[in-house]
Amino acid sequence: MWRVTFPEQPLFVAEERARGALLSTVNFRPNAPLFASLFPFHMLLDTDLNFLQFGSSLKQNMPSLEVGCNVVQFIKITVPYSTWSYEGIHQLFQSCCILTTKTGLELKGGFDITHLDDGREVILFTGSARVQDLEGLEVREYSCTVASLSLFVTHAHSLYPPNDSDSRCSSQTSHRTT
Repeated sequence: MWRVTFPEQPLFVAEERARGALLSTVNFRPNAPLFASLFPFHMLLDTDLNFLQFGSSLKQNMPSLEVGCNVVQFIKITVPYSTWSYEGIHQLFQSCCILTTKTGLELKGGFDITHLDDGREVILFTGSARVQDLEGLEVREYSCTVASLSLFVTHAHSLYPPNDSDSRCSSQTSHRTT
């Protein structure tokens, strides 16, 4: 068994403490349109599991989705297995969840409890589309996420592998003789 330790670094520790103090004083609360653009697959539910807000990509995927609709009509909890209930959602906190929309789109993310300005407790899901491959996914159809970009780059490299003769960073070096 290995134990790795690092010597005390006073300057680094002081900087981290100062940054922590700064972060604790920042009170950034994005407005609803900004939040929706940052999290296109989010949903905000009341304690009866009715939609209060949702991201634009969810609306694109399920055009009949409206504020006030119950989540059970549109989305199923796939992993871990759970039913839609307020108590059930509480048990899913700090867990990675996979949800499936009635159209078959899979969402990967997590649940949190937060409060509205009026003090009401609400359930927040933030996540992204779970993409297995590029079949059926069109970039213009959904807001782009980091996970999607990673998949596109990986897929592009598999289709067009780098050619060693075209590489600017060739492992071969030329030696000049004098």
